[in-house]
Amino acid sequence: MSRAAKLSKAGRMRPAGRGLAIPVLDSGSQVSAVTVNCVNRLGLTRRKCPVEVIGLSQQPVNTVKGQTNFNFFSVQSDVPEFKVTNVIVLPRIMSSMPNRVLPAEIRDRYRHLVLADPRFDHPAPVDMLIGGDLYPSVMQSNRADVIPRAYHQR
Repeated sequence: MSRAAKLSKAGRMRPAGRGLAIPVLDSGSQVSAVTVNCVNRLGLTRRKCPVEVIGLSQQPVNTVKGQTNFNFFSVQSDVPEFKVTNVIVLPRIMSSMPNRVLPAEIRDRYRHLVLADPRFDHPAPVDMLIGGDLYPSVMQSNRADVIPRAYHQR
């Protein structure tokens, strides 16, 4: 799967490049989140969030900055794949991914795939966490056929 995804406000297209976000897919996370920086960069509306988020070791995450909605697009399409609602907004999700430049063999292994992020093998900040709440939508979207081919490639 490509590492970047186009996001937009509901009903409004974003120019290519400006609307890109770098997500990480974690089906074990119970919620999805987006960074404040990404929300501001995309001009998304943020509203108060009435939920408490619990992190590792059952510790509350006290830095919830609200929630937002947006459309999720493939970078190869101008048609929304699905609408995302009530995504938690956090100041930071995690450190850059990957944490160091990956070996050239990794890039070569996936050269046959059309990836949204041509520099997937270089560290970059993570803008979004796609959790278990959105995992089925991502896996069942029209462009998800790339995922099994990438995983089963030897």
